[in-house]
Amino acid sequence: QDTLTSAGIYEYRIVNLTAENKMLASPIFKASRSTIESSESVHYGEMILVGLDEVKIGYNEDAPFAEAPAIFMGAHTNNNSSLNLTNLVTLATASGFTYTPSPWLSSASAEMKEAEMLPFMALSKGSHQFGPLTCEVGSAKVRMSKEQEITFTTPFPEGVVPVVLTEINKPSIIKAPMVTRVRDVTNMGFKCQIMVEEGATTSSSSYNVNYMAIT
Repeated sequence: QDTLTSAGIYEYRIVNLTAENKMLASPIFKASRSTIESSESVHYGEMILVGLDEVKIGYNEDAPFAEAPAIFMGAHTNNNSSLNLTNLVTLATASGFTYTPSPWLSSASAEMKEAEMLPFMALSKGSHQFGPLTCEVGSAKVRMSKEQEITFTTPFPEGVVPVVLTEINKPSIIKAPMVTRVRDVTNMGFKCQIMVEEGATTSSSSYNVNYMAIT
């Protein structure tokens, strides 16, 4: 156990002195601590990935969520150009979330050779006003085999087309890496579908998809 106060990558190894006075050392194990900032309705930060193991993020205790918020992940860097990753939020609660890097099956590599920096944010569901920006955060059930039409709870003004971000949330069935496709965005809503690689196993189940629409 170790208490890490500063964000960054930490390296550990076990060193043993034998009875013959020889020094034996284990391979280096890497661990990371990510950054997170918070306000009343949004927590955001930058996740540091040192491998393909799951990463747990806890929200700041001084600004807790009343219920599980919607999680949105940013784009990966190009530090591992042969490892093509998708995002997978496997658990989301009012106190934190669990994230697992999910490589495409067609990736040329299955190893993370360099650290990845991945931005993320968690927002409470509902309507928000960030200065001049109007924002709606919600969730919907989306099938992999069918395009779903999602309607905003409150339409945006006529002629205003918001930017829409989506993220698959806690999938109960994971047969292959998945992403969401968004199209036909209007002030009233948008269309969404879950996509997998060509030739990958598909599912007819519905998946929880969080969305954020912001002017």
